[in-house]
Amino acid sequence: MNSNIESYLLALANFLPTRKIPTTGRSPIAKEIILEELYKLLKHNYTWRNVAHKTTCYKYFNEIKRRGLLKKFFTNLTSKLNSKRLSKTIVDSSDIVSYKTNSLVKYSGKYHNYCIKMTIEVTKGHIPVSFRLDCGNTSDSKILDKLLSTNKKLPYEMYLDKGYERYDRRRELKKKNCQVRMEMKKAKSRKRGPRF
Repeated sequence: MNSNIESYLLALANFLPTRKIPTTGRSPIAKEIILEELYKLLKHNYTWRNVAHKTTCYKYFNEIKRRGLLKKFFTNLTSKLNSKRLSKTIVDSSDIVSYKTNSLVKYSGKYHNYCIKMTIEVTKGHIPVSFRLDCGNTSDSKILDKLLSTNKKLPYEMYLDKGYERYDRRRELKKKNCQVRMEMKKAKSRKRGPRF
């Protein structure tokens, strides 16, 4: 496992409460083992059937969700990161396919499905800094404008894909001492001269 992920899981284990030790019977499964299994579940899109100690993991996950501890951990982590200017961040958007349950679910012409668009900004250590949920038919460029307007401090370097390309934004961010690292769109070149 990556060292960044190990340190991240260790910080989460220190934040979450310890499990009660029963007076009789076997000793409980260690909190660190449960968190490793939950990480595998969420990263690799496993089902509960594929997880070791599935009943214990399921109960522990539901309990920390009920107490709101995961949200509290991420809020504390994000507030510490936002207090200082970061060196590098990565921004990317992804479509979450969904049924038409609320106003955010819209038809996306890119993949021809109904979806919600989730945009997330992470540090180079893959720690989330900010995220947004937008309509499925909103362009990536408009979402990035909204994300930048909410950010208090811009990073020194920002890595983006070519879906976010806009020359005026690149110039504006450069004036604010934020270097944009972005793949450029290939220009459509027309053949010169008369048609054969």
